Amino acid sequence: MASGIGAVEADELIDRKLQRSGQLHEAMAETLALDDEGLEVIDLHGTDVATAAIGLSMEHGDSLLVLMARGNPNTATATLRMQFESMLRGAWAIYAATEQDIEALERELTVEADAQARKVAVYGDMLRALRKEGCNAPRVLVDEVGRVDQVLRHSLNSFVHGGFQPLKRHSEGFPLPLVLQVIETSNAISTMAAALFAVLVADEGHRMSRLNALIPEYRDILPELTIVQKHQARG
Repeated sequence: MASGIGAVEADELIDRKLQRSGQLHEAMAETLALDDEGLEVIDLHGTDVATAAIGLSMEHGDSLLVLMARGNPNTATATLRMQFESMLRGAWAIYAATEQDIEALERELTVEADAQARKVAVYGDMLRALRKEGCNAPRVLVDEVGRVDQVLRHSLNSFVHGGFQPLKRHSEGFPLPLVLQVIETSNAISTMAAALFAVLVADEGHRMSRLNALIPEYRDILPELTIVQKHQARG
């Protein structure tokens, strides 16, 4: 990986960032307490789709850290797009999806259902739906999703599709600052996904408060994003 410091120092810096990121993931998992027998999830028309999308985003986030640790930054960066889009789908399912959208995504998996579901709320559709007047998605969430999209959409598309950027990075080296940026952005998306799940838990906002309390402790591995979401899921 190309950088302005020695290779050993760069590897040590990445290792520290990954170790701290793993600690953040563990802290969020403990805070969400998904194995709590008393866990009560709010029953909305989009709950099942949202929880699946959020879980998928968290899976991608965990996988990204593993890929970075293996020294595969190009693949890790492509994974960032999947992580972000899964989180976006979770937010859309909670705040903006229609009943017809959700029904299309809850069908039994068949060739026909898959073909129809591919037409439901692609990336741009979900962004527009969340920004639409009358959507009760919290402004802080919509703004943060918009910032990530604006900064990363085109470059992440390049990595997903084997475009110019990953070709050059693979042949010429992956810069250390970009490695750190990808890890930090992934951590931010993970906190957003965790917050979305907390919205769906009927616990009077206790999990959300505890998630927000983690941010100062892990500010060293997060970009300038916040998971503060003082709101309730729509009914």
